[in-house]
Amino acid sequence: MGWRHLCGHDRTGAFFHRAFSKGRQSHAYLITGPEGVGKKKVALEVVKFANCGARDAQGACSKCASCLSIEKRNHPDFIEIYPDGGTLKIDQVRELIHRLSFQRMIGRFRSGILCQAERLTEEAANCLLKSLEEPPEQSLLILTAENPRMIPQTVYSRCQHVSLSLLPPADIERLLRERGADETTARFIAFSSMGRSEQATREWEALLHIQEYAREVLCTIHTMTKDACEKEKEILGEIQAVIENKLFSSDLFGPAYSAALREIENVKDKIIIEGEKREDRMKKLHTHLGELENILVQEMPLRVKAIEFWQTLVSNKSVLHLGRFFRNSTGKSVYRQEESKQGFLPVLEILELYLRDVLFLQYVGEKEEEYLWLGGYRDFMKRDAERYPSQVLKHMIYLIDTFLHGIRLNIQLDLQALSFVLRMREELQNASGCRNKI
Repeated sequence: MGWRHLCGHDRTGAFFHRAFSKGRQSHAYLITGPEGVGKKKVALEVVKFANCGARDAQGACSKCASCLSIEKRNHPDFIEIYPDGGTLKIDQVRELIHRLSFQRMIGRFRSGILCQAERLTEEAANCLLKSLEEPPEQSLLILTAENPRMIPQTVYSRCQHVSLSLLPPADIERLLRERGADETTARFIAFSSMGRSEQATREWEALLHIQEYAREVLCTIHTMTKDACEKEKEILGEIQAVIENKLFSSDLFGPAYSAALREIENVKDKIIIEGEKREDRMKKLHTHLGELENILVQEMPLRVKAIEFWQTLVSNKSVLHLGRFFRNSTGKSVYRQEESKQGFLPVLEILELYLRDVLFLQYVGEKEEEYLWLGGYRDFMKRDAERYPSQVLKHMIYLIDTFLHGIRLNIQLDLQALSFVLRMREELQNASGCRNKI
């Protein structure tokens, strides 16, 4: 892979290249930046370069035994730690320190990556401190974090800080073209990824996954059409049109995503109604469509989740119904469960960006649209810019900021979420007593 594939982080790659090539590397680095910007990818590339047996000016070779085993996470001198249950616990840090203290087996460095370092508990941070002050010989520790201010100062001050910034769409578009995306799709995802190369890559891979399964469903439809009756052909034709027109659209990962899900749900319902007394093959097709629907829900981009949540808020639906994203495979609400907390945070962060875009449109108009974060939702933004006064939008952003702060401080999620949704709905409906009346 090498530095050239770090997509826009060329200077960061050059910095690490100079440090390791001249033997001036630090024992500990803290890589920070927004979610999805590529922190883990950079950290992994640094570990590969540090241990590569055939590295050159382009970075690690990505072909030697060391590079391949690090990529597969089975290198004996490498360990990667993630939060467990929302936090990085002291036992995890102890294991990391223990592994870094071993004698090297095949690599130049005993290396470790500690992801989401802002989730370190106080005990874990104190445990890590000793190793940062007195690091084992030939060890390399890389911490990644979105918000460096949430990392204890004692840990922060003992690491060399490397900050990654959001990337221009042209760099992300180039990366996606190199991975096989056509020009239209690459441009749409690049301009919708908000400068986050890792997020764009995930969306491209998700799109490939969706379309791969969609082709299987189309093959099933073509086989069934040969000997289907007229009513069945009508349903099969409708399903085929939905898949071909929606799922293979270059802008699927924008407003079309929710529409595609709704249409697949509708044709599934038709199969149930029309196919009650029909052959098992219709039931099989219904199962395929259900699996396709599940894949779409699982692969749903953050911005689609955020807009769905927003649409639920502004509608008159039950306050406890937070939209499709906040339901598990059994259809039951999961927003009170701990695992939903990690999914709720980035959705609200995207929603905040959306509301800031709406405010931006109110202030500068459409002449500066190229500066919008969520460019694929211009029509939504224009409508909301006309519907809500700027004061209401500012209060909504304030509520989101307050809620995010409360969740990061581990305030009880269920009561916090319920209060948050109720207060936002009051603002939107201009209820008596809400702040936009003041």
